Amino acid sequence: MPRRPAPLLLLAIVAVFWPVLGGAYVYDDQQLVLRSPAVLHFDLPALLGAPLFGDDLPYWRPLTSLALALGHHLGGAAGIHALALLLHGANTLAVLGLARTATGSERTAFWAALLFAVHPVQVESLAWCAAINDPLWAMGALQAMRAIVRWRDRTARGAPWAAAAWCLFAMLAKENGAVAVLLALGAFACVPGDRPPRPSLRRALLSLSLALLSWWLLRALVFGELTAGFLRTPAQPLDALRLASAPPELLLRHLQLLAVPFPLTPFRSFDDHQGVGPALLVIALAVGLAAASALAPRRSGPVVRLAVLLVLAPLLPTLVGFRTAGAHPVGDRYLYLSAFGLALFVAHWSERPGRRWLLPLLAAVTAALAFVQTSVWRDQQHLVDHGLRWAPEEPRLYVMAGDLALARAQVQGRQALDEAKRAYGLAATFAERLGAGHAALPAAKLGTAWCLMLDPSELQARGVQALVDAFQAAVDADPSRPAAWTGLGVGNAVAQRTAAAERAFRRALELDPDHAEAWFNLGRLQAATGQGPAARASLQQALRCDPGNLQAQELLGRLR
Repeated sequence: MPRRPAPLLLLAIVAVFWPVLGGAYVYDDQQLVLRSPAVLHFDLPALLGAPLFGDDLPYWRPLTSLALALGHHLGGAAGIHALALLLHGANTLAVLGLARTATGSERTAFWAALLFAVHPVQVESLAWCAAINDPLWAMGALQAMRAIVRWRDRTARGAPWAAAAWCLFAMLAKENGAVAVLLALGAFACVPGDRPPRPSLRRALLSLSLALLSWWLLRALVFGELTAGFLRTPAQPLDALRLASAPPELLLRHLQLLAVPFPLTPFRSFDDHQGVGPALLVIALAVGLAAASALAPRRSGPVVRLAVLLVLAPLLPTLVGFRTAGAHPVGDRYLYLSAFGLALFVAHWSERPGRRWLLPLLAAVTAALAFVQTSVWRDQQHLVDHGLRWAPEEPRLYVMAGDLALARAQVQGRQALDEAKRAYGLAATFAERLGAGHAALPAAKLGTAWCLMLDPSELQARGVQALVDAFQAAVDADPSRPAAWTGLGVGNAVAQRTAAAERAFRRALELDPDHAEAWFNLGRLQAATGQGPAARASLQQALRCDPGNLQAQELLGRLR
């Protein structure tokens, strides 16, 4: 047992996760950072008052938006990753303190904190900028647990307002932070106390309930409705059997991933339909696990009860709201705080001398796996290649592969363009197998249209009407997609249908007033038709939404 465990824990975090500092923006980072005017211009009112993905989705996470903007302006993706590492270091020290108080053992607390710090499921939260909300809300939850234990054992006067404030912090970082209230109450009940008598649980409930109510009212103000925006996400339609079997399946799959973190990928499949036999088996296994979790801690003491709570409580939001969790509801990042529960249980179980050898071995293995996994998040290409290795029929991955190849085609030419066509074709094929309404199908059609746009020989052979028709097919597949309307505008501009092109661009901007590509192409169209002042205004809007648009900068310079 090291005499000064804190520096050793922080050194372990740096040794394992330092490669994430070289990671680029990937996946949702493009939308949340590089296409977010609020982040790019550090617009504080928008960062604190606007939903993360717009008004149509119930994700109001002002502290996450602020963290993304702060990290981006400090050092781009590296700045955000550095901030995530700092949060992880602070959380590891909080875990050390909580484990020390819960177990009364310095040795057990050190190993619990180390296993939490280097668990491979933590890579996603540290290497993916968009997932910084998980260490952020976990900080609120851990500090709320520490604060309520301190209040309980040291003052016992008034109410635990510090714990309530930290719970509110967690909820302002991510909706999952609502479970911080449950975790704080669990710490109140399960963490052994320094001295009796304990203060009234009623006062703790009152203060934590006020934090929860304050968060709800703030959300109601942001979304302009008493439901606080939670009913805005279109729920995935499922039959009754799948509705019953999905939460147990997600629970079991997350627990399996926590115990055996392999393979690590953000693109895990989740079927919309399931047979009667597998569904009943999953439900029976989950019920048995729930019964064992409820009964075993009664005989095992407060440490095991706390560990079980820490494993299960952070998963509750995903299990309850799985239909709105996106296409991949099984994710490493959802296990960020659950890793503390597993680490606490393993370290406590290994207190006996005959088992102590297991802890260094586990720490070494998990640290090695985590270090290797950091390379997956180096850039978009590595992420896509890794994803396709484990999900070779995932249409969204082929769309991402097509987008990467299409971007290269403007420099590399024919070979990259052929790769893009193949990727979009596979995306469409696999999406159609999963159902005509699959979200990847419109994106695949849009990518195919852009491939035609960039292939002069094919465009000449098929004619400009084929180009317009290809973009129109993408619009018809998803009329709510601004990028498809922008493409249709470009197609009509190539066909010299100026009025139709402008209508398409303006429709894209109605759907997304911050759509930089639509503003740029509208400005280019206006410049070509002699509308100088209007073109300058549109290009300025394009640069407001995307300051790095060199073409917009060049054209605006010529118009001046």
